[in-house]
Amino acid sequence: HALWQIPNSDVRMGHLLTAEATVAAEAQVSAWIISGALLDVKDDKETNFRLFSPQPQTFPHDDRAPRGLLCTIRPNIDLVSSIVALCRFHGFSKAMLHGIGSLVGGKLHGRPEIASLVTEALILEGQVTDQLSSLKVVAVGTDGHFDSGTLEGDNLVGVTFDLLIEEG
Repeated sequence: HALWQIPNSDVRMGHLLTAEATVAAEAQVSAWIISGALLDVKDDKETNFRLFSPQPQTFPHDDRAPRGLLCTIRPNIDLVSSIVALCRFHGFSKAMLHGIGSLVGGKLHGRPEIASLVTEALILEGQVTDQLSSLKVVAVGTDGHFDSGTLEGDNLVGVTFDLLIEEG
């Protein structure tokens, strides 16, 4: 999944197939580094896809680093309510969210509903307090049209949604 802009062209979003995509010049990327877990590709019986699956790993740990959760939300579960439930379960009263995945359609505040059966969504800015206060995303449907805004209402996960939830 990626969001990119080709010089003198519109911003685009969608899947980059690693066997077919090449970065031809220097590029700026955003990344998050975690310790204690990694995303490994595993066969998923429910979706019949190979999906990322969080796995514990032993790495040197910096005790000053914030606590975090690396998690995957599976199909037909509401994204927002599951994030709030995960934070409550792990005792996170405040958290920052990073993630990408698929939704069934998509509902953004003040925007027309995204009518695509599979909608890819990238979290641009996400914060949790006792209730989810903000989950701003950019989303693209199968037609290639994308939109951005704050998720509202029920937004069911399509195939998978991979998240890093950072306490603080």
